[in-house]
Amino acid sequence: MIIDNKVYFRNDFNGYWRIDKLPLGESIGIDNHPSLVIEKLQIIESYINQQIEKKKDKNK
Repeated sequence: MIIDNKVYFRNDFNGYWRIDKLPLGESIGIDNHPSLVIEKLQIIESYINQQIEKKKDKNK
């Protein structure tokens, strides 16, 4: 699931993932996307960022 949706994300300057593109296009905006699509992207973003945070804490 993560690999299939990776194209909608980009890394910010701190190495965390941020939603960059929308599946149905930028022109209709985030508010006009089905909520399940946005929630899925937000869950993926949250999970990846939690894993990045764990890795950073482990390396301290």
